[in-house]
Amino acid sequence: MESTNNYMETDLGNVSPNPKGTYDNATAYEYLDLVEYQGGSYLCIAALGTKITGTAPTPGKNTDVWQTVALPGNATKEYLDKHTEVIEKAKQVETSRAAVELCKQEVESAQADVEQMRQDTQQSAQSANDANTEAQQAAQQAEASRSAAQTSEQNAVASRNLANTYKTNAETAKSAAETAAQNASESKTAAETAAQNAAQSKADIESIKAGIEEAAKGENVLQIQKNMSDIGQLKESKITKFYASNQGETHITDSDSGKIQDMMIYGKSEQKQYKGINLLPPDTKPKEYVEVSIPEGSSVFLATDGTLSTGGSLKFFNEDKTKSIWLGIDSGTTSAKQSLTINAKYVQNLINASFDLSKICLGVGSEPIYEPYTGGIPSPSPDYPQEIKSVVNPKVKVCGKNLWNPILKGYINNTNGSITATPKASVAVTDFIKKSGKDITVIARNFSSAMEDSYAYRIGLYDVRKKWIKNIIPSNGNKCSVNTFNVIGTEYIRVSAPSGIYDTIQIEKGSEATSYEPYTDQSVQLPYTLNAIPVSSGGNVTIDGQQYVSDYIDVERGKVVRCVKREPLSKNGRLSSNSSPFYTYNLPSAKPKTITEVFVLCNLAQFNSITTSNSQIGISSDGSNSLRMRLDGYATLEQYTRLSAEIIYELATPIEEDLTSEQIQSLQALKTKHPVTNIFITSDQLDGCTTFNYPISMANGWNYVKKQLSDNRDYIYDMDIQSAEAYVNSEYAVALTELEVM
Repeated sequence: MESTNNYMETDLGNVSPNPKGTYDNATAYEYLDLVEYQGGSYLCIAALGTKITGTAPTPGKNTDVWQTVALPGNATKEYLDKHTEVIEKAKQVETSRAAVELCKQEVESAQADVEQMRQDTQQSAQSANDANTEAQQAAQQAEASRSAAQTSEQNAVASRNLANTYKTNAETAKSAAETAAQNASESKTAAETAAQNAAQSKADIESIKAGIEEAAKGENVLQIQKNMSDIGQLKESKITKFYASNQGETHITDSDSGKIQDMMIYGKSEQKQYKGINLLPPDTKPKEYVEVSIPEGSSVFLATDGTLSTGGSLKFFNEDKTKSIWLGIDSGTTSAKQSLTINAKYVQNLINASFDLSKICLGVGSEPIYEPYTGGIPSPSPDYPQEIKSVVNPKVKVCGKNLWNPILKGYINNTNGSITATPKASVAVTDFIKKSGKDITVIARNFSSAMEDSYAYRIGLYDVRKKWIKNIIPSNGNKCSVNTFNVIGTEYIRVSAPSGIYDTIQIEKGSEATSYEPYTDQSVQLPYTLNAIPVSSGGNVTIDGQQYVSDYIDVERGKVVRCVKREPLSKNGRLSSNSSPFYTYNLPSAKPKTITEVFVLCNLAQFNSITTSNSQIGISSDGSNSLRMRLDGYATLEQYTRLSAEIIYELATPIEEDLTSEQIQSLQALKTKHPVTNIFITSDQLDGCTTFNYPISMANGWNYVKKQLSDNRDYIYDMDIQSAEAYVNSEYAVALTELEVM
């Protein structure tokens, strides 16, 4: 029995991204060809049926013929090698898959023919018992042929030649079996002939198997077996989670529940530096005179550190104190200014005696700005050092969306923002909650049960230094969004509340209140100090727009990596012999830099170019790696060696130390929460920064990939799991350049 298949072939072109490697100006490209160019990936979107040559992608931009898939970036060699490996693997997988599919179709066709032969033989056997017996044997042998065909399919996945050999021999077996069936229908003798032919077909099949086994000893099948192993490994690495990077963001609104991956924890260092504009010593007594030199016509001001003034004045005098002018500051305000009509030589302190003068600044200029008193000269300086703060004993805390965690007993004082102690069983208050530029919503859903102690329900607003600004006292439990209060300078909040509503309060980032979720957290405390140096370029992390060369913790590698070093100023230096001497000593571990790159933090001096004669500190750019310090009024070696100074400088080669196994285990156990996760790196001094990859839902992951490919199809959501995984692993895998697939 013969059958005829009538079909037409239509070339549809590319139906999925077709990796073409690195862009070549001489190569013709068509729709859905995918190329790498200058660190980015680009998908050809030329009109169907047309090819383009000589039109290169524009790095990082979409054009009429190229769609950006992955933006160019500074990839490491390891990343580039891995990317190339993945692309090549994808090509191998696609080639192997196509070969397997073709082989599978041919085998299935052969199986169908053999099955038809078996049925024909059984029908013939109905007319003759002996012929029936022999025909059944032939059918069994044909079944063995089908089994052997399956074995040959598994052993020759990527070998088209072996598959063709099998097909040819299987067709021979089919022809012999059909002849046997035809003869069996006529007579017993014919049936016996069919049986003999079936036996011959069995021998042919055995020959096929022997040929396959012999071929398996050759190099081609060894390569096929290796490819099959590689494909098996890819199958084991099927997509079960999409991961996205937080890019330093601490409030994540698209997280799925799952473990945090690739966490890095960065340090930060900060030192207050002042111009020396404050002319009013904080120890000035009431009615005492202070010498100044401010010319007529100058603008002068008073500015507090944010503390509300209790009122008072300063009175300016000329040299013989025959002329004067007042500068007053009203109670309850934070600044005042005046234009001088005299050449001021003295100023008399007439500010309310109850006010702390360390919290007010007298300066020259039109814009009131607070600085602490530093002797009228820039600080840090030996007389007015400035502490260098860093990330000390960082605590990593991962929370859900609700940030209400009443850990302190008491409520927020309404006059200075401090905590008024009470038994925690009746009233409690949160720690500081950082806004990070976002609105924060507070809601108490059972306010009526706390009416007896409702006075304690307060929202305290604080500035970047955690200095109290004011309190908000809600009159009910309705939603309160901090931004609606429009209090300039608010960077932190605290919330206190009576015990009756502990279990109903929700504090969450954003302007809208969502469904209630109890407070949850995971935390890990680390006994390290992570220092950093702010730089204009070449940093390893950017925090709030500022680059830093920073120490960091690499959780996946289990390492603390020191990129900078903090140490006391050496007492074993020497004094240069030039007319403007400086103190110097060698720093062999410091990173060599040019004069424009030099940066050192010091608690006693500001960094400056070492070529000037002002107070300064820096690392020499002459290749000697020597630290040089020059301070005004310091001319002897003894003066410098008496200094209690410390410095932070960049290391030429980072130094690594191991985390403990307990620390690694605790950090790698941190998990995000669906649908919102908040993460904080707090410390005894400064907050740190963290980057990591976190799980997002399969739907969000697919949406991201579809966006990269400008693919608006929805049908993948209706696939079964196996089909969906195959779809993502094949058509979409090339586009996964910014999502990590686990």
